[in-house]
Amino acid sequence: MFSYAGLSVVQGRLGDGPPFAGAYLTLERSLFVLVEPSSPEASEFCQEIAEFVGESFREWRLSTTGGLLRALRTVHSDLKAWNARSLHQHRVGVGVSALVIRGDEAYLAQVGPALALAYLGGESRHVVPGIPEATGPLGLVDEFYPHFSYFRVQEGDTFLLMFSAATQASEGTRLKEKLGGSLEEILGSLAKAVQSLPTFGAVVVRVRRSV
Repeated sequence: MFSYAGLSVVQGRLGDGPPFAGAYLTLERSLFVLVEPSSPEASEFCQEIAEFVGESFREWRLSTTGGLLRALRTVHSDLKAWNARSLHQHRVGVGVSALVIRGDEAYLAQVGPALALAYLGGESRHVVPGIPEATGPLGLVDEFYPHFSYFRVQEGDTFLLMFSAATQASEGTRLKEKLGGSLEEILGSLAKAVQSLPTFGAVVVRVRRSV
């Protein structure tokens, strides 16, 4: 089991949900998706992309990494086809963070721009795309391969998926030290850090003990 919440900034206005994220829950495994636009033109596609990744992953029932890879490759192909028909200034690209939790295991797939904080066993760490093939963005590069991270999780462990702009915006908030607090406290601290940004999205997920 787990709890989760979201945060968004659209045209400078703070909200608490889509249009950049989605949660897709099943008894076997659950997926949380955050889609970051690489340009203002890409913002309108983000919710549709999040829904596609979530629904496809649930429908195809492949392995965790296989399902995520197939969904991301489809997104990449579709965006490249769109860009081939568009003027250069209207080309769009996105970064994706996709977190799957299954029992005491978690998998995080990232294609940049992407950023996550993982709070595991009381310690925090940044997680970013760590291989050249994952720097993305989808739709604007020739080839890609997501950066997969694997974690063993326990009660209280927390994942915060964020737009990459949070790297600088959250420096003064000591956000990493607050990941042990409530989800409301985490998102409240993050909201103060990013409230001046025109566009932003985040999803926080906490592992809970099954009852």
